[in-house]
Amino acid sequence: MGKRKAVINGQRTLVKAVWEPIVSEELFSRTQELLKKNYRRHKSHSPERFPYQLSGLLFCKTCGDRLCGKTAHGRIGKVAYYEHSWSVRRQACLNKKIFFCKPNRILAKTIETHVWEKVQELLNQPRMADYLITKAKEKHQNQAHISEQNKLRNKLSGILEQIEALAEHLSKIPKGISPIPIFDQMRKLESLKIETEKEIGVLSQSGVVVDEPSPLKDYQAYLSAISKMAELPDSALLKSKIIKLLISKIELLPAGFKLHYFVGKGVFGSNSLTTGGPCTANPEHLYSAPYIIDSITLPEKRAWQDKSVLHQKYVVEGLSLAQIGRQFLYSKNGIRNALIRFGIPLRAKQEKGRSSNLDYGKRIINGQRIEHLAEQRVIQTIVDMRKEGLSYAKIADFLTQIGVPTKKKGRGWHYEVVRNIYLRASEGREDKVH
Repeated sequence: MGKRKAVINGQRTLVKAVWEPIVSEELFSRTQELLKKNYRRHKSHSPERFPYQLSGLLFCKTCGDRLCGKTAHGRIGKVAYYEHSWSVRRQACLNKKIFFCKPNRILAKTIETHVWEKVQELLNQPRMADYLITKAKEKHQNQAHISEQNKLRNKLSGILEQIEALAEHLSKIPKGISPIPIFDQMRKLESLKIETEKEIGVLSQSGVVVDEPSPLKDYQAYLSAISKMAELPDSALLKSKIIKLLISKIELLPAGFKLHYFVGKGVFGSNSLTTGGPCTANPEHLYSAPYIIDSITLPEKRAWQDKSVLHQKYVVEGLSLAQIGRQFLYSKNGIRNALIRFGIPLRAKQEKGRSSNLDYGKRIINGQRIEHLAEQRVIQTIVDMRKEGLSYAKIADFLTQIGVPTKKKGRGWHYEVVRNIYLRASEGREDKVH
């Protein structure tokens, strides 16, 4: 459209270019709107897809690698977890993978539950906000390298301006003059730019705080606005949005994790709050904000690592391995290994307790099977439709069309499933449909 990007007074903007436009500015703007609207068109959220609340925030403290969300299929259904992305990809061709970081992976329910508890504590307890701001101010006063990092940022800004100026001169060089000297100078500036960015990165990783911490009053007002978001109907996507507004980074440790909170003045200043809605932070300044680290240590001895607890659940209450695993957010094989390690004898095959597979219309609460009220209403609907003379296939199509979820959250109903549900509800009597 006959424009190019340029940096003027440290701000990126569009200026008129020397070349002729290929398309009109109006057509270009319309195209950008369509691309912005459709770029996630094929990746819309689905109920069958696990919403990873900590996506993009979770890192390994040992190696610095990002942990990405993955799922595995087990007998109890899909199990979501976070795993080292790059190290797993590097060893994809190996039969036996070797990992040096502990833990190499962590269950999504485990880490997400603990992080959300800390977020609720921050939103509901005023003393937590006071503590964070106080610690951030103490850390800011003790920083000795703030001026050094500011100098590097100013240096980087000057280098970028020089590169832009050379690019502009390059576009105006007459045909008879060689552009090689300008290319050489741009190459030197590019190398200097990369070195400066690396130095800034090293200072950032060392915990240097650049901006002054936000005043407590502004921070509390920000938390109050986000608290209104938390009052909306509960959903994993809403939790993810709230977490990313309050937390900059999460570092996974062998026995816990560290939270990096946003407490910077650039994010929570008086100009960053509006009365129109709860979402107030400027995303461009979000990642340049200072942080304060809050270390949370997960209990080293989890409930499933206690012999008396396992004995109570497995022997006394008679729960299956899968049921115990669901209660403690741990795998069935991990529970089995713990029982063997503690010397608790496993039940023989014919002596196993109730199956962990639930019939439609039932659910487990605190290890007890109770009726699932919503599914019971679906069962009654199936019985009524069958009495009206509808076939199993037509009932299955109807349930699929109106979006009634199956027991395993499948995409659609099958007539055999409907038939089995009806037979259980009618105690094995099958009526003929004419």
